[in-house]
Amino acid sequence: MKTCLLPLLLLPFCALADEPKITYTCDNGSRVDISFLSDISGRPQATLQVADETIVLPRVPTGSGALYRNGDMRLHTKGDDAILEDGKGEMRRCTRGNT
Repeated sequence: MKTCLLPLLLLPFCALADEPKITYTCDNGSRVDISFLSDISGRPQATLQVADETIVLPRVPTGSGALYRNGDMRLHTKGDDAILEDGKGEMRRCTRGNT
């Protein structure tokens, strides 16, 4: 009986390994891969893959679109467009896709 439950216990980890990523191309020529998921408590978050760095931004309330923020780093999405602020004064305007 215990061996039958093991695959079910591992199922959430398999889902995390194959998370859907959306590529955004930014006005400075860079690309950002973003996964929109929820944390373990169900709170929405965005996981950004920028160069070799992974950044997790929890969703916060906003009047329009979706806003994800961690400290000074912000990601604001609306439709196919996104604005990424790195907290160091650099802002990128990005569009979904490999354009």
